[in-house]
Formats: sequence, C-alpha cells, structure tokens
Amino acid sequence: MKTKSIIRHHDGVEGDEVDKCLQSPRNDGPQLVVFISHGQFEMATVVLDGTHVHCQAADVIQAFLILIACYFVFDITYPRSFSQLLGFFEQFVLNQVFTGKKSSNFIEYAAKLGL
Repeated sequence: MKTKSIIRHHDGVEGDEVDKCLQSPRNDGPQLVVFISHGQFEMATVVLDGTHVHCQAADVIQAFLILIACYFVFDITYPRSFSQLLGFFEQFVLNQVFTGKKSSNFIEYAAKLGL
C-alpha cells in the first residue's frame, strides 16, 4: 500500500490559477490545498470531486484539522492511498481507534510508540 500526499501546496498563485489548483481527481478522497505567498500561509481549501470547502484557518495545522473533520462529518471512508496516514492521526492524535486495515509499518511504528 503506497501512501500519497494528502496536502498539496502552491506558492505565489493568483487569480485564475487558483481555480486550476483546486481541481482534484475523482474518487481520490478529500485533499488539502494550501496557498502560500512570500513564504507565508495565505489560505487553504479542502477539495473533493469538484467540491471545495474553504477553510477559515489561521495556519496549516488548523487547515489540516478541518481536513480530518471533513472525513468524520461527511462519514467518508479513507481512500486506500491516504488510509495509513489518516489512520495514524485518528489513532494517535485524535485518540480514536483506527479500525481500518493496518500495514505492517503502521503496526511496527505503533509498537515503538508503545501504543
């Protein structure tokens, strides 16, 4: 199972270019698109199948938490490509039991953390 990036970032994007950056592959699961300008966080948007959820976030961490919340609020199953990363955050950051299929690396890392 290969994990893909769940966060895409774009630096110095303006105007019509923003819309192009918000395109997402169908059935790929929610992803976070972060816009940076002059090295500073500008805005973030969660994208899924052409739908955009604009995050009112002060930084990338808040935007990432909104992304995680989208999976819970909309009851979306983690896409295989993101499942291990999202499962890690679910179990070790949100203190929820990750019931999805765990890779051997996930299990090994959890054991090292003593969890």
